[in-house]
Amino acid sequence: MTGYPMVPLGEILELSQNTVAVEPDETYRLAGVYSFGRGLFTRPTITGAETQYPSVRQLRHNQLVYGRLNAWEGALAVVGPEFDGFVVSPEFPTFDIRPTRAVPGYLDWLTRWPGLWDSLLVRAKGIGSQRGARRRRVPVDRFLATSVPLPTLDEQSRIVERMERAERLRMHAGGAARLADALVHSTFDAMLASRGLRGQSFVPLGEILELAIDEFLVEPDKTYRISGVFSFGRGLFERPPISGSETKYPWLHRLHEGQLVYSRLKVWEGAVSVVEAAFDGSFVSPEYPTFNVRSERATRDFVRWLSRWPTFWDQLLGQSQGVGARRERVPVDRLLATTVPLPSLERQRRIVERLDRVDRVRRRALDAAKISDALVLSTFAAALAR
Repeated sequence: MTGYPMVPLGEILELSQNTVAVEPDETYRLAGVYSFGRGLFTRPTITGAETQYPSVRQLRHNQLVYGRLNAWEGALAVVGPEFDGFVVSPEFPTFDIRPTRAVPGYLDWLTRWPGLWDSLLVRAKGIGSQRGARRRRVPVDRFLATSVPLPTLDEQSRIVERMERAERLRMHAGGAARLADALVHSTFDAMLASRGLRGQSFVPLGEILELAIDEFLVEPDKTYRISGVFSFGRGLFERPPISGSETKYPWLHRLHEGQLVYSRLKVWEGAVSVVEAAFDGSFVSPEYPTFNVRSERATRDFVRWLSRWPTFWDQLLGQSQGVGARRERVPVDRLLATTVPLPSLERQRRIVERLDRVDRVRRRALDAAKISDALVLSTFAAALAR
């Protein structure tokens, strides 16, 4: 609940008719809208001949834009000056902000507010009844009928000033976390990237890993604990359990602690990890091959760090095959043929010990960043509550 009057967005926003006819020989700067209130991002520039849309919407500074398909998960933003003149597809309605009702900065913070996303989820329509349904659209009329808290213009400005102070603290904490991440990678680079290190050889992964797939026949009436692999070396995560009748695969791969597992489709962007104890016995699809680590050649912890090394991912991109960036698979034989640095076992242990120390610093910085993120959200919620 808030302490301010609730008004429909239609009293604050006016649908913009700023559309541009697409010409085949013209070039268009495309923008997209991140989910979870993270703002706009730049898409690759295209020519008119590369799109099927007869027209596009042109963005203007301080307009509000949202994605019909995923507004309910925070795909909304106020346009910053750096995106003025960019275009979006007709799936992204744009609105002018009525200056007598709201200041752009206040609307900008509203787009980041989970309370608004939840209201839009209620108004979404389409196929599916869960938050993850990818065809739940929010049409313009339902968007404009959604009510939001609206302080006076003076109070909105005071809230924006308060939020900007909280945001500066959040940016500082986020910067520290990014620096700590960079420190981990640079430490690994310094210890592994040079071929001149004494006692270090470069070997194909096939000398370190042994394909070891535990195929498990799927039974329709059984329930399976499912795992996935994050990109960018962030490890494994838990997916919702499924019954055997919910999958098209006749078998699944069962994970075992200490194994290496990777996604054929996205390993080149870091979807590779060593299995931790918490995921022992869970399942992945056949798209995720698994390997045992040859203990006479490498330690599991060294391989764990290797899986988090961006230089390693770059090498795997060169091993991918397929059509288009999202279909570039890395088959098992190419993964095992990829050459990696392999110090002696003693040196591997020293490297792991040093990286673990640096990683503890990184984790503390990440914890501080998460706390500051939560602080920003609670500050806005407190501002709305008066």
